[in-house]
Amino acid sequence: MRRLSFIVAVALVSALLGTASAGADTVCPPGTEPGSIGGGTVCIPVVDPGGPGPDTPPGGGGGNGGSDPCNYYIAEPQPPAGTAVWGGHTSDEGSIYIKDCEDGWGGWGFTLVFIPNGAATPPNPASLARRALGQMHLAVPDVHLAPAPPAKTYVGLDTWLWMPPGQWATLRKSITAGTTTVTVTAVPESVEWDMGPGTKICRSAGREWKVGEMPKGATTSCSYKYSKVSDFQPDKMFRITATLTYQVDWTCSGNCLSPDGSLGNVDGLPGTASIRVSERQSVVVGGDD
Repeated sequence: MRRLSFIVAVALVSALLGTASAGADTVCPPGTEPGSIGGGTVCIPVVDPGGPGPDTPPGGGGGNGGSDPCNYYIAEPQPPAGTAVWGGHTSDEGSIYIKDCEDGWGGWGFTLVFIPNGAATPPNPASLARRALGQMHLAVPDVHLAPAPPAKTYVGLDTWLWMPPGQWATLRKSITAGTTTVTVTAVPESVEWDMGPGTKICRSAGREWKVGEMPKGATTSCSYKYSKVSDFQPDKMFRITATLTYQVDWTCSGNCLSPDGSLGNVDGLPGTASIRVSERQSVVVGGDD
């Protein structure tokens, strides 16, 4: 599978550079596949898991033994001078390498990078971003309800849901390795309220219910309406959890293999509460027959 992925990746890189694929008569050494990069033919190493190791760029690092989990293969021959992949650099300053990184889903991604002569391979910025994320304190929502426990709520009544506004905040964390700095930004995107029999997705912290201060007809976009009582639940209450989801992106400055990227949606730990749900009883009072 990785062999096929590598061949496909070379074709994609060739297409991005606006070149034709290598001709059918191209002869490459055993263990490589022909590809066209920047107008020149490149013999791409084809590596199976557990097979021969990759090249080590100038200055060490990279490969399977450095801080960067990617593998690197020097492009042979090097792309023609002046093509976009050089980014304004020349062969006197460094070389073009094929960067081979596992994408976290069992696949592999391949790009071309310029590495200066004598420079250690910069660390994988996505790996630094994940490390920074692990050091961030994602909010655990303080669950607030109206009616507020131990008071009961009722079937058919809008039960207000909110968390403190200060917990709905953008978080940032930077981490530096050598001359590479990655800054991670986590932006609150939604809160999933699991109310027991159903869920509610809110796109904000919710509106606080202030006892004795709310205007008549006050509304909120974050509420839940129960359709059944909690009498048959443990402790005769529904358990509630609120989980805040962040959109997590990163940027890289300094010596970077990539300028930016995303870790996608990341959930914090849930906040919890419980509430009892009852049903209002109607009493019909009739007149004399």
